[in-house]
Amino acid sequence: AMPEPTLLLSEAMSLCAGEVNGVLKIIVTRGTGERGYAPPAQAVTTRVLSLSSAVIFPAEYYRDGVSVRVCDTRLADNPTLAGIKHLNRLEQVLARAEWQDKGESMQAVEGLMLDNNNNVIEGIMSNLFCVQEDGSGPVLKTPLLTHCGVKGIIRENIINVAEAAGISVQETTLELADVYRSQELFLCNTLMGIWPVRQLEEQHFAVGPMTRQLSQALESLHD
Repeated sequence: AMPEPTLLLSEAMSLCAGEVNGVLKIIVTRGTGERGYAPPAQAVTTRVLSLSSAVIFPAEYYRDGVSVRVCDTRLADNPTLAGIKHLNRLEQVLARAEWQDKGESMQAVEGLMLDNNNNVIEGIMSNLFCVQEDGSGPVLKTPLLTHCGVKGIIRENIINVAEAAGISVQETTLELADVYRSQELFLCNTLMGIWPVRQLEEQHFAVGPMTRQLSQALESLHD
């Protein structure tokens, strides 16, 4: 069973005592057992809490946007695990290694990952949002994560903030061609907040008004 939330909160507050800025990571496993894959009959969860220094990203990432590439590594289809942040990140490690130390002229800081059906799912370390016109106004779209991908906390926050502001939001299937037709793109996660995308492969995008609006709303939410 999962540990009591009050226990995790107490341990987190103790670890963070005296710290103003930092990154708290909480890992919960099912605990130890015998050899093999079968869980023990009476599993006792293991909790690992770690605190590291705050991550400071370059200001131009937020002001001007970032460059993004499309990864060759594909995400496996597994509806049972879709949405959760589990500890098997081998696909992400392989994807990030595709351009590590290769000196690519585009200098991508993030990569988009697709599934085996050519659907765009997410970034290596982030969730993706697209702003598209549908004839009646701008629509905020994000990939549907029913077969793979991580439903990040900030992704959920952005959906809630956008809907509260009266913005139409769709969780939908997106192929690369759909993404390229967008007027605005941005990436998000808990540590970086929102990064506008200024370039995806060879195509350039403007840092648009909805991206700015949601960035400001997210900052206000977390102040």
